[in-house]
Amino acid sequence: MVGDHEGVLADVGRHLRDTDALNYIHIAGLALIHLGKEVDGIDWLCASLSLTQAEPEWFVNAAIATMDKKLYSRAMMFLENGVKEHPDHVKIRFMRGLTHIHLRNWSEAVKDFDHVLSIDPGYYHANLSKGFVLHMLGQYTSALKCYDDVDRATTPLDTLEEIDNNIVCVMIEQGAYKQALELIEDRHLVSIRHGTLFNKALLMLGLGKWPDAWAPYRHRFHVQETQHDFVKRVDQPMVNSLSDLRGRNVLFYHEQGFGDTLQFVRYARMIAEHASHVTIGVPQKLVRLLQTLDLGVPYSVVTTIEETAYCTVSVPMLDAPFLFQTTLDTIPATVPYLSVPAAVAEQRQLPDNGRPRIGLVWAGAARPDNLRANAVDRRRSMPFEEMRHLLFLSDRYDFISLQLEDHRVADRRLFQPLDNSFDMLDTAAIVDQLDLVITIDSAVAHLAGALGKRVWLLSRFDACWRWLWDGRDTSPWYPTMKIFRQSRPGDWTSVLRNVHDELRTIS
Repeated sequence: MVGDHEGVLADVGRHLRDTDALNYIHIAGLALIHLGKEVDGIDWLCASLSLTQAEPEWFVNAAIATMDKKLYSRAMMFLENGVKEHPDHVKIRFMRGLTHIHLRNWSEAVKDFDHVLSIDPGYYHANLSKGFVLHMLGQYTSALKCYDDVDRATTPLDTLEEIDNNIVCVMIEQGAYKQALELIEDRHLVSIRHGTLFNKALLMLGLGKWPDAWAPYRHRFHVQETQHDFVKRVDQPMVNSLSDLRGRNVLFYHEQGFGDTLQFVRYARMIAEHASHVTIGVPQKLVRLLQTLDLGVPYSVVTTIEETAYCTVSVPMLDAPFLFQTTLDTIPATVPYLSVPAAVAEQRQLPDNGRPRIGLVWAGAARPDNLRANAVDRRRSMPFEEMRHLLFLSDRYDFISLQLEDHRVADRRLFQPLDNSFDMLDTAAIVDQLDLVITIDSAVAHLAGALGKRVWLLSRFDACWRWLWDGRDTSPWYPTMKIFRQSRPGDWTSVLRNVHDELRTIS
């Protein structure tokens, strides 16, 4: 029976003396790994693959089983041995390419996919995977060529949509937003894949086509990776209309990054006007800060699912604009909506040298376990050497790093008060004392905006949808924000030059 791994092990015992014993040893190894007994399972797989000339599929099976458990180095061991015995077997080569991706061996992955395509030019999965690698490396023209090389007449429709969806992702990063939306609409790519609907929503949001974008944006739950407990374990039904809120105990919960929560928690007050009680579910580092919200009624801030048992319905934070059918003109943009209690402010006092104080953020969270998120972080972050150019104005301003200690730098012109023990309220206490915050697209940008502080956002070329793509230098979300945009991908030099020049003109 499929999935009966215990039964498989019992059956193996009856066949160990058969002439086909090695096949059963191989199957037993796979079963042990599925049962979570990885050490024993790998030993059995090694035995089955080393005692005789193993079938090519055995190497593939062993790699898949270990990759499912994220044992990528073990998977690579099986595949390296498989390539030695079957150097031109396309599945082994392809699986080794996929494993190289997980191990971040980008060039080696491309070599394996190229080898597969040299043997079988119609192996469309190799085109798809090679294109993905080149995309992650920012080699957009080469990535698009991989997708164009696919024979559309012989490739299954669902794979074609995945390829077209990847093309859309490349176009978004190149700033070709309108063309990407036209591609989706021209090819009617809206019936098969959640990813396409999600990308269509992002395009509509960034192009200002609100509020029609909010409903398809809900497909993010099928696309985006998250490790947070609320997204994985919430079992209260999601609200679909404002009428679903009336008289209910509502769980309004964190679902993406800290910045997203700081941006969309503003809707808690609007939800409270309809619900009987609001519980805000967030990570621990946000709790004290969000307890400063003024909802006009009592509310709770919790950190675990177990504390939400009394809630009857749920609202993921980025669903709030959908519920209220938010347009560019109806964004609840009154600031500040967060504050710093006097006791915390006193505890985090900065030295006062009589000069204006400016906070700096140049790097975000890398998120190495998420390939796409990690690629976004590489584009939104900059080396400190770029930001360092502003420090030549340290005779006029005091510069304060708003990075945690992971990003400490050796420069005496920069005061670095944050450490890894800080929660978001501690950081807010520092930000609240500043005259200006200059930051990449990070949680601190949202924090400064929510506190009503003057903030200059340094936006990557493929700006996040929330900053809109019409070239504006202001944000409808934060009245105190000014946006400095890259005019070319990766070009922080000209952005910082503009910032430097403007700093010289203000007091």
